[in-house]
Amino acid sequence: MLFMLVLTLITFSGQVAAASHSPQSTTQRVTVQLKDGEESEISQATFKQLIAASKTIANDTTYMENQRLTLQEIPAPAFAEIVQLIKHINRVAALLAKKKRIFSLAKLLTYARFLDASVLENALEKRIKQLIRTEKSIYNLDKLKKNMANDNLNKALLNSIESKRAFLMSKKNANQIKIDPAAYNFILQDGILNKPLTDKNRIDILIESSQMLKDMFNDMENTQSNVFYMDTITQKTFEQLYLLIEDFNDSKKINTRLADNKTYSIRDLANMLNAANFFDINILMVSIIQALAARLLLPSSLEQLKNGARWPNDLQIPAELDFAITSQIKNNISMNNIIYTLFALEGHTSDISSIGWSPDGKNIVTGSWDNTANIWNAQTGTFIRKLSQHTDIIYAVAWSPNGNLIATASSDRTACLWDAATGKRVHTLSGHTNEILFITWSPDSAYLATGSYDRQIKIWNSKTGTLVREMAETIGISSIAWSPDGKYLAIGLANGTIKLMDPASWSVARSFSGSPHDVKTLAWSPISNHLAAGSADGIIRIWNAQTGQIIHSLKGHADAIGSVSWNYNEKYLASGSTDTENKIWNAKTGAFIRTFYQQSSATHCVAWSPIENNIATGSEEKMPFVFCYLDADALKSITLDQILLIALARDLGKQNKKLELNSHLQKIFDTMSPAIQEFLVSGQGVKKFSEKPL
Repeated sequence: MLFMLVLTLITFSGQVAAASHSPQSTTQRVTVQLKDGEESEISQATFKQLIAASKTIANDTTYMENQRLTLQEIPAPAFAEIVQLIKHINRVAALLAKKKRIFSLAKLLTYARFLDASVLENALEKRIKQLIRTEKSIYNLDKLKKNMANDNLNKALLNSIESKRAFLMSKKNANQIKIDPAAYNFILQDGILNKPLTDKNRIDILIESSQMLKDMFNDMENTQSNVFYMDTITQKTFEQLYLLIEDFNDSKKINTRLADNKTYSIRDLANMLNAANFFDINILMVSIIQALAARLLLPSSLEQLKNGARWPNDLQIPAELDFAITSQIKNNISMNNIIYTLFALEGHTSDISSIGWSPDGKNIVTGSWDNTANIWNAQTGTFIRKLSQHTDIIYAVAWSPNGNLIATASSDRTACLWDAATGKRVHTLSGHTNEILFITWSPDSAYLATGSYDRQIKIWNSKTGTLVREMAETIGISSIAWSPDGKYLAIGLANGTIKLMDPASWSVARSFSGSPHDVKTLAWSPISNHLAAGSADGIIRIWNAQTGQIIHSLKGHADAIGSVSWNYNEKYLASGSTDTENKIWNAKTGAFIRTFYQQSSATHCVAWSPIENNIATGSEEKMPFVFCYLDADALKSITLDQILLIALARDLGKQNKKLELNSHLQKIFDTMSPAIQEFLVSGQGVKKFSEKPL
């Protein structure tokens, strides 16, 4: 599957939950936007490695101008492999030595040449030559030659193919093969098929179902031959596949046959999948993939995995089919949207009103009705320090975009600025005549805006703590949020109106309304000019701030929205409500994804990390929670062994048992990403092998 690859430099802006969401400092990432709407991400470090390895990327001048790099030739699985190989370019030969799929490597070579990545090109050519020398199938050699024939750069490889093909042909001609002139004869890996095929109806179905056999049959008519050469398939596999052909038009019957584990082992199914792919019979491939997915998830198969049994890696299953099996299993065990608890932060004695992340995503500040704010290590869940100065409820907290200051706002009519590193109070901002409910930072951290029940919005100089401007509204202020680009200060009002103030003149740039209900919370998207507004009517509306048009209306909550927050790349939106539910939405399509952590009390605040898919929530339950969300991207590159390990852990979890890794499972565990390892340990209670007592 070919796709367009677009690398876009992303500026991450932190988000602060509850009624305010302040912009944070930027962390550069590179988004890979794939054809058909797929996206993935790589770090700046990986992107620099790609630039160093690829002249095509390094010489693309449009990237700096448009922040877009288009590579139209590279499909998703191939790009993922190329990234991994380039990241470990110093040992690329050792990595390629483990790869035995010559067609996949040939495709990788094409894409490496497109990228003009000479070191990777040379390594791939060397490995392909090694595999050509060990190839035993004339058909595979002919297919490889056909795929490479249009590329003048493949002359050396084409010579290797011709040399190997000539050797195999001379060996074949030396064998005296007795063929039946009145039947179709198949030369297989372990000799000529025992019974030449004479059943014309089934032969016709076989040929009609297989594009590869059609091509071979046409060649046979031209050469007056009745012999099919396919020396990668054994007698047993061919006969098993051939029996299925009679039910070719009845997928139910095929699926019933494949489900019979007495007739077909997992290895049988894998061999048949390989053969169906060789014949290019798509309908059989789909059925076999489904049968394999179901079989691999049986408790007996998972138990075999625990005891050291593995997916038969010696089978030459193409990467696309391996990916298809993996996807099928992920769907079967609901692995596309996993969310699990990282930490429960114990320390407050009353409701959690607000949460803010540090711009680097390493720390969290929480505000509470117990009159204090706590700072926590977001990576370990440990308490760092308490901020104690207010004499009444803290309604809002916000970390400055430069990471230096923390702002708190209280029912005691003051706001405080604190040194984030030491916890020392720097300024007390006094001037409001009623409770301060909302705060938001300017993106340069120079100013802090506060909103109060006194219907006043005040702008403060964060360096001096002095008041620089104030604005009055005639109706209640229900939320405020400064845009990440600094162009607008959004104000939500009790009558459902949203005003966008221009900080250059402090005049109203535009205003719009989606309902007559309170705009309870506002959150700007970190990249584009989209504004999410949660209202008392339980609906979240996503606005285009430039046009004042509603992009999506997200309906699903049964009561007022208390908080909304965008994730770092604005793919997702989280929401919390007084209906006690927290939800995740697809911000691009407006589709509901899932509910998570449905507590027994109203949610006051939700906040995504500014750098990863971790979500913090606060409610009347006195304990903030931090969750990790594993979406399809996080699970995209997961392998079959890894999936089966997760399935084994979840299978035992349903039985109220915990998986203790043995040395075999620990090796699989060690190949997993840190996020998935954390999910298994924190979310599933998996015990590592190294943790066992000696």
